[in-house]
Amino acid sequence: FWANAQYPERIEESLALLQNIGVPRVIVVGPVPTWKERLPKLLYDTFKQDPLHRVPTYLRAPPRETLHDPEEVAQIIEKITLRYGAIYISPRKILCNSKGCVVRVGENGDKIIQVDKDHFSYAGSRYFISKIQSQVFR
Repeated sequence: FWANAQYPERIEESLALLQNIGVPRVIVVGPVPTWKERLPKLLYDTFKQDPLHRVPTYLRAPPRETLHDPEEVAQIIEKITLRYGAIYISPRKILCNSKGCVVRVGENGDKIIQVDKDHFSYAGSRYFISKIQSQVFR
């Protein structure tokens, strides 16, 4: 949970160690969208408030409070990662756009992308991997 790390730049120590021992390829995944409450509850609340009882595909919810701004942390991590020649993957750039962040995949509400405030569900993991597979698997 990068945004609550006391010193997010300490990833540099790990990257330096991996580089020094000769690890040929390192992939760093940055912060995922985080929510103030568990995502299923936010979706249920949105569903209840919608007169047509729709489960949204995208949601713009207040982010949870963190020690650091998640966007700033993502930028710090990305800069450090690239300096060490590692691959940086931004879940926020993949999952979020002007509509909000993807909160479910599929036609109905049973494929919620995150099970709580910041962990992927099975469906969410599969969706995310499908978006990054070309960067991860050669």
